[in-house]
Amino acid sequence: MDRKRFAMIAATAMTLAIVVVILAGFRLLPPVSVLALDNFAQLSAGTAGTLCCLLSARGRHGSDRRWRLIMGAGWGIWTLGQVVWTWYHVVLRSQPPQPSLADIGYLIMPVVVLVALLVFSDHRQPGSVVLAIDRRLTRARVVLVLDGLIVVGSLFILTWTTVMESMVRASSPSPLAFAVAIAYPLIDIVLLVIVVMLATIRLVGRRLPLAFIGMGVITLFVSDCIFAYLVSAGVKEIPALANFGYITAPVLFALAALAPASSVPVAMYAAPPRRADGRLPVVEWVHVLMPYLPLVLTGSLILVRTAFGNAPGPLEIYLGLVVIALVVVRQLVTLVENMWLLDRIRQSQRQLEHQAFHDSLTGLANRVLFRDRLDHAIHLGSRRGHPVTLLFADLDDFKIVNDGLGHAAGDALLRAIADRLRSCVRSTDTVARLGGDEFGILLDEAERADKVGERLLEALRVPFVIGGEHHLVRASIGLVRADPQERGLTADVLLGRADVAMYSAKRHGKGTLVTYEPALGVTPTVAPRLAGSTPA
Repeated sequence: MDRKRFAMIAATAMTLAIVVVILAGFRLLPPVSVLALDNFAQLSAGTAGTLCCLLSARGRHGSDRRWRLIMGAGWGIWTLGQVVWTWYHVVLRSQPPQPSLADIGYLIMPVVVLVALLVFSDHRQPGSVVLAIDRRLTRARVVLVLDGLIVVGSLFILTWTTVMESMVRASSPSPLAFAVAIAYPLIDIVLLVIVVMLATIRLVGRRLPLAFIGMGVITLFVSDCIFAYLVSAGVKEIPALANFGYITAPVLFALAALAPASSVPVAMYAAPPRRADGRLPVVEWVHVLMPYLPLVLTGSLILVRTAFGNAPGPLEIYLGLVVIALVVVRQLVTLVENMWLLDRIRQSQRQLEHQAFHDSLTGLANRVLFRDRLDHAIHLGSRRGHPVTLLFADLDDFKIVNDGLGHAAGDALLRAIADRLRSCVRSTDTVARLGGDEFGILLDEAERADKVGERLLEALRVPFVIGGEHHLVRASIGLVRADPQERGLTADVLLGRADVAMYSAKRHGKGTLVTYEPALGVTPTVAPRLAGSTPA
């Protein structure tokens, strides 16, 4: 539905609801008509809210579909309760008992809507991949509910201590009737807190539906507060004007289900934009401090009253302990989440470090790590007097093999060659991919260099099976032994000598091993080429 059409529907629906509220609330019709209009308007609004939520779910997928279906079920249950209420008022012409069967439907609805809001908070699209969102989303939903319960408990203690206790004692309603009446605004506060918390995070694609849900919860909360006040005051008949929320709330929830959402999916827990000075915006502080402000206010009031000799009663004490327990649980959930996030960060750092120093295709060390270890070997050898030994292998005619097999098969062949090279050396040796088909091996023992070189050549003589076909790959290997105390010896010098020895092996028929000797000479451009080569 486009926004223009939705605006027309919203204006028409709200205008009709307001007209009904005015006619019934201000008694502009005969009393019998007012009674019928008020009850049937609530019944019609609930039915409309149910149908709009359910029908708007058609053609949608994922959480967009689920939250509408759940919310439609909630309003359907509420409508059934309204049927009972209407039956008493219109058909039997009597006040329903307090509580009645209608209260079951009325109380179940906000609980179901709470579930719908938690599903609403999941803004992933079907098939989308959101980094580490599943576990974090579950914890965030738990925190949302805990925040709502903390605020409700704190505000209830506050209102009970200041106003409600004396009013209840004066009117003396039945405990069950009072409990049912007060449950309405308390559950509404939980819904309102969750709506506000969702509004402080970046649900960009669902701002409009969330706004209508928030307005619906507010109107429902106002009517429920009036209802709870009248019941606690012992009033038997609820004025029609007090029922305005029961007419407008279903309409607003229906419009939330019909409201067009942004076509650009935005993750629920994207980092909030920071201010120019780097500090968090005010809305983020509201998100963090909301559950604690009512708790601090309530605790301060109780401390002040206790200091003046007005100690809290059993209800305040027990409910206060429950609120404190909720705060502890919330902190534990937050602590677990922070520990989990830190572990994810450490894993990401280790992964980035591995990617920075290893070849992505073969998993071998890359030229950066190889040069670092070669420099370290020269430095360590100069102190201990151990020679530095380096093998440099270049695959013979690999370009022809790669072009004939294709790049995918060529990559598979390179991985197989890397595995075979690793199997020929010890774990203390460093095997690296220095270029497209160039490999370097840094040995920690110079005495076995010849044997390692021959073992490498022997291993490569065994054909590789790629794609069900056998392929023979040979390599020319240059071997360098150097005294680390030699003046001017660097990693570039060693790589240059190894490259010269390798090319000498190629000139001698390929598939052979040549040990560097000064008589072979040094090619000036070899070291820079190896230093700047990029793995293919």
